Amino acid sequence: AGNLATLAMIISLAFSTRNSIWTFLCGISYERGLYWHKLLAYLSLLLSAYHAFVYHYAYPDKLKKSDHDDEYIRTPEEIDNMVLTGWFMYGFMILIFITSIIYVRRYVFELFYRLHWILFILTIVAALLHATN
Repeated sequence: AGNLATLAMIISLAFSTRNSIWTFLCGISYERGLYWHKLLAYLSLLLSAYHAFVYHYAYPDKLKKSDHDDEYIRTPEEIDNMVLTGWFMYGFMILIFITSIIYVRRYVFELFYRLHWILFILTIVAALLHATN
């Protein structure tokens, strides 16, 4: 589920700019590209929540080597770092979502625009740290 969320976010980013090669190749306008950008970003947010649910609640012992011993594939410190960076990444994505609500975006567009870029960069950094754990 984490890979699907990442894929949805990557495709979402492909449609986020005005002169994107992807909107040209798909033959869609910038406005239609923004529609797909939003839709895929929402999908990424939902898949990220699903990813967190699966790894935290559905399969809590997934990282064990076997059911018979207490050895883990990763150390508890690595697991803690992975969980922490994942929650930071999800928090940044939620903040992007909140600031992109139409009322915020229309009335304080400069705040929306600047926070979108800052939170996007923080999300990428957290994703890279999350993937390296």
